[in-house]
Parts: sequence; C-alpha cells; structure tokens
Amino acid sequence: MRGVVIKARNSPWEVSNDLERPVPGKHQVLVKSLVTGINPLDNIMRQTGSLIPSYPIVLGCDASGVVVELGPGVEKFRVGDGIFGCATRVGEEGYGTFQEFHLMDEKLAFKRPERVSVEEAATIGVGLLTAAICLDEGNNIMYPTTRENQPEWFIVLGGTSNVGQYGIKLAKLCGYQVLASCSQSNAELVTSIGADATFDYKQSTETQLSDIEKITSGEFAGIFDASAASSAVGLAALNTKSTAKTQKTFSTTNDWDEIDEQKDITVYHVHLGQMGNFGEPLGDATNSIVEKLIPRLESLLWKGLLEPNEGEVVATGFGGVSFGVDLSTKNEIGGKKILVKLQDS
Repeated sequence: MRGVVIKARNSPWEVSNDLERPVPGKHQVLVKSLVTGINPLDNIMRQTGSLIPSYPIVLGCDASGVVVELGPGVEKFRVGDGIFGCATRVGEEGYGTFQEFHLMDEKLAFKRPERVSVEEAATIGVGLLTAAICLDEGNNIMYPTTRENQPEWFIVLGGTSNVGQYGIKLAKLCGYQVLASCSQSNAELVTSIGADATFDYKQSTETQLSDIEKITSGEFAGIFDASAASSAVGLAALNTKSTAKTQKTFSTTNDWDEIDEQKDITVYHVHLGQMGNFGEPLGDATNSIVEKLIPRLESLLWKGLLEPNEGEVVATGFGGVSFGVDLSTKNEIGGKKILVKLQDS
C-alpha cells in the first residue's frame, strides 16, 4: 500500500510503497483516501513528535474518501458511501490520511451528502469540528439555538483561517452579528462568508480594542479565538469593552498555553487532537462531544444550511503531500484550504 511516512522526529516526508493495509475493527470502517486537507498540525507533529507514540508513522488529519470495507457492528455506513471528517486517533498507525487506505471510527465520521464534492468535504472535518466544539462547549451557542436574550454581537478572532470561517458561519446561523479579526487584505473574503464587520489584527492592541468597542458598542459576551494567538486581545475586550450582563465566554484553539482564571469569564480550550483516544478522560470527553455534534452538523450540510469553505487542490499524488505541507507552512494561499488529491475513486 502506498503512503507518505516519517521515520523519526523532524525527518522528511517519504513516499512508501510497502505499507500494510489496515483492517477495520469493531465499529470501524476502512476508507480509500481520495483527497486530504492540509493542516498546520501536520508539520507541527512532524517537527516535534507531538501526539506520535512510535515511528514510522503516516500522518494526515482531514479525511475525504469512500468506504471500502466495514468492521463488525457498523450501522451508519455502507461500502461505497462518501465519508469525511477529522482523522480519528491522530498519530496512531493506520489512521492517518496520507495513505491509500485508512481507518475511521464510525461514530466520529461524517457521511458525505451528494451536494458536497469530495474536494469540498476535505475542507470540513478539522475546521468545522474545532469551531463547533468551541462554540457549543465554550460559548454555549450552536444551531438551532438562537440569540434570544443574548448580546447582539459575537467575535471571531482569526476569521480568515479555515476554523475561523466555520466559526463565523455557525455564529451567523444562530442569529448573531459577527465581528471578525483579519488582515485588511482579507477583509472582503471574511465579509463574503458572513462576517458583518472586521478589524485589523495587525494593529496595536489598543487600536483593536477601540475598533471592537466602536463597532459593537460593547454588545458582546462571547469570543472565539480561532487563531490560537489572540488570547490577550480577546480577554482584554471581554474585561474592558463588553457591557454584557450575561455570562462572558472565551473559547480558544490554543490548548497548550494555560490562561489565568478570569473573573466573570468562562474560558474553554478545545482538545480535538484527543479525539479517538478511548479510555482516557480527556479523550472520552472529546469523543462524547464529537458524537453529539456530528448528527447536528451533518443535518446542516445535507440541508444546505451550511456551505463548505473554499479549498484549492495544489498537488496530486502522494508525492504532492510534502509540497502541500510546505505551502501551508508558508501561508501563501490566504483564506483557502490547501488540498492534495491523492488518488482517483
């Protein structure tokens, strides 16, 4: 079986033709990997060894393919179904998307509707789940809940990112006016996907806080930091610019830096990388959240209430993975999910 392996921490990506084809266990499916999305985590894992228990290993987090084999007890999927999502059990052998076939746990995977292409589906898994978990668990908003008795505005920091774009879309579905941070060059993109206003994250903290106050008049209680790098601005905004009388919430994709306890602010860190880590408290908690959210998110996609983010196929074949990762690291395609088409269906 073909795939892309790393043989040690910080070693290069290498195409291999002799990988062992995985066998699905109970409540698992075997997926033919057609298109994979590229994530910053891919290169972070390669460089640091984070979440990797042993080598050699095949990485890859954003799955989009077709079911080719069912394990015992599978009920949701049939052979031939389109499937996508965040690769379950990140870092474990047999689960990475950078190979011909990989495993997915039935309850942690999405069934692809016909209205969503294989390429579009590869933009969804990591980004949508990360945003949905943060908004649902951290900010207490998720469709079909509405903004009733809540401040008018919701703030997304890092609105250009794949995660941030899904955060904007989900908040809009719940009836919020959305203010998002981005560079001036990406403001048009961010408003085109639903943000009502933007501010420039490259400005000083003082200027950013002033812009937030000017645009929202303090009518916000929730902030989602999709950038994993804007905790200072987000917490300062909630502490000094929010006029909300309801509980203030701050959710972030940064799960490595601790945040001091905040008076009147509930802080939430997402731990999507723990998904599929069965038998561990944090893993089991994450699995439970994902199992709860996937049917609700699938419904939005099947009904056309939620559209996939824009992606761009930058390379084909397993040899294209290293190019895609390098392009992602350089951040040269702003606002689009970087995709690699691994093989035909």
